[in-house]
Amino acid sequence: MRTVTYKSVEEKANILFTGKVRPNTDDAASLNRFINARYKEYFERFFWPEWTVVERRTFRQPYSGMTVYAATNEVYYWPPSAYYQALRAPLLTVNTLTRSTVTATATVSGGHQLTVGSQPRITISGVTPSGYNGTWTATVTSSTQFTYTMPADPGSSGSGTMLAGVHPADSSDETVESYWAASEASYTAEDWQSTTSYAVGTQVYQPLDGNYYQCITAHSNQSPPNATYWGRLTEFVRDIDFTSGAGSNQGASATNIGEVKAVWPGNPRTQEHLLPIGFEITSDGIVVRGDESVVWVEFRLRPNEFTGATWAAGSFAPGDQVYYSTTGEYYVCIATATTEAPTDTTKWTKLDFPYVLAAPVAQAAFADLLKMSGKTSKYIEGFKEAGRLLQREFDKIERQQGADDATQSDDEVIMQSTLIQGVTSATDLSTRKPVLVNADGSLAVSVGSGVADNDPETGNPIPVAGKAVTTATYAPAYTDGDRATLALDGATGGVLAYIRQLALTTDPWGGRHGGA
Repeated sequence: MRTVTYKSVEEKANILFTGKVRPNTDDAASLNRFINARYKEYFERFFWPEWTVVERRTFRQPYSGMTVYAATNEVYYWPPSAYYQALRAPLLTVNTLTRSTVTATATVSGGHQLTVGSQPRITISGVTPSGYNGTWTATVTSSTQFTYTMPADPGSSGSGTMLAGVHPADSSDETVESYWAASEASYTAEDWQSTTSYAVGTQVYQPLDGNYYQCITAHSNQSPPNATYWGRLTEFVRDIDFTSGAGSNQGASATNIGEVKAVWPGNPRTQEHLLPIGFEITSDGIVVRGDESVVWVEFRLRPNEFTGATWAAGSFAPGDQVYYSTTGEYYVCIATATTEAPTDTTKWTKLDFPYVLAAPVAQAAFADLLKMSGKTSKYIEGFKEAGRLLQREFDKIERQQGADDATQSDDEVIMQSTLIQGVTSATDLSTRKPVLVNADGSLAVSVGSGVADNDPETGNPIPVAGKAVTTATYAPAYTDGDRATLALDGATGGVLAYIRQLALTTDPWGGRHGGA
């Protein structure tokens, strides 16, 4: 992402307002408020390519064999690419761990609920020597023991806080039903009956509380919700949280989502002809339709907020923001800090400003200062210029992407012109050179000879059909693409004018071009 410093935007706005680089204290506070407001407004007006990302997302965090899961916790399990919910804690305490060369034998003194003869996937952790640790395909040999094969002899029996995580599916990708249930959006099952003997994995409906349950220990005449024998089933919602981190179903490594543009069944950056998936915005994130276990979300990043108290030595936690007067920049804490100044990159990260929005935001903040000072007419002109600068950035993207201009309604067609003052002779014309207003509002200097009947774009004589103009008058009936003859107006001391009528491109935000 192309960026500039916050300080450069602040200074540009203040130069426009006062002619000075640094604002005084009062103006700095107002500028900060205006810059933040306009930055967020312009940032969210369009899915700017530099801040629109595509990320692969699952609907729950991936399973970890070392995580303590409680009943009803849901996970994504990658081997079968499916979702499961825990029915009881699937992390076992291993009391003894011995080996015969490369064959390890784990004993769970309190017993486990794994089926004898089954081959669950198990993650062993917390053991010394470390050769015991890892993810293995185990063989259950009794109600208290299972074995697995290591690549090498660890050299001694295991010790430490030894844990065994039972994976949701076994080596054949079958659900380990004494600990887990395959997550479903809804369930269908017979009513629980006191006279029925239930096997592990059987699901029932309990009319007394309106919930569905799965048997986790074989039994008869044990009524749900007795947690020793039954695990409650919860409806699985295919949702993606906006926010990552603690408490999120997306994990700490996911990027916080701003606004969602689309949800895809594959990566739209690498695959063609994909059809987007429907989704619904909720208070916490999005609910995705369909049945894909993994999706790609295209979304806009969240804008920064350039706020924070002036830094002084103290206690700072990750996420805290400060203003550092020495550099005139804002910083966010990335690691616990006390006396470390914000320029310490191991503790702080500078909040950079998007390059694309630097000019329009500075201009808009300048206009807001004018309005605050009671200069309404100048505010309107300054605000229009901010809109023009913003539109210019959009036009750059449009041209770079090869998009065609769309016809705008008649009331959104404007005349643009540029004037060169002080031209008094043909020699001056040749020296100063004509100027052309491009469709995006930028200026392009022609290399023409400068005589009155030359086309500013090509330097060639304009055909007879070209419409002659002077600075005093011009024909308002010009249409898009018409050329106007350059005219030396001796009556006004010689002013060169080139005027071209432009049909502007369609505004992606639904407003008129040239306005903010």
